[in-house]
Amino acid sequence: MEFAFKHPEKLCGLVLSGCSTNPRGAITIPPRIGAFFTRILSERMLSSLNRIIFRRIFAPEIADPIIADGFYFRAVPQIVSEIAGRNFSKMVSGIAVPILFLNGEKDIIFRQDELVFLASAHNAKLEIIPGANHLCSLQKPAVFNLAIENFAAALEW
Repeated sequence: MEFAFKHPEKLCGLVLSGCSTNPRGAITIPPRIGAFFTRILSERMLSSLNRIIFRRIFAPEIADPIIADGFYFRAVPQIVSEIAGRNFSKMVSGIAVPILFLNGEKDIIFRQDELVFLASAHNAKLEIIPGANHLCSLQKPAVFNLAIENFAAALEW
């Protein structure tokens, strides 16, 4: 999003997935709690927890390669502090290229302001992936990929 805002001449379109919220107020509490736990829990413990979650949510063909590559938690506190309180919908209003907002239906937190984002953008479309949450690209990869392919085709890319 920030790259598109700063370098619109380098893009013909933009897909934004799972990032249609302005992180402010109570919505920042869960990420701040997560950042707190990344500071106090060991990397090993956090990785074990993520392995359990990924194996519960995803099929082995999706979960296993992600788990094998490992997880990186040290950046979480800085990321949370960088995004908290920022007005990303205002940033979207400065992006001239067509935008596809692609969100999972059950991603309640990260699609909280999607209609604000849609209204802020100059040329945007919103697609919701039924039954998917924040990691919709992993939960419904065929639907996710088709949405991007259709968007790219509409751009004649």
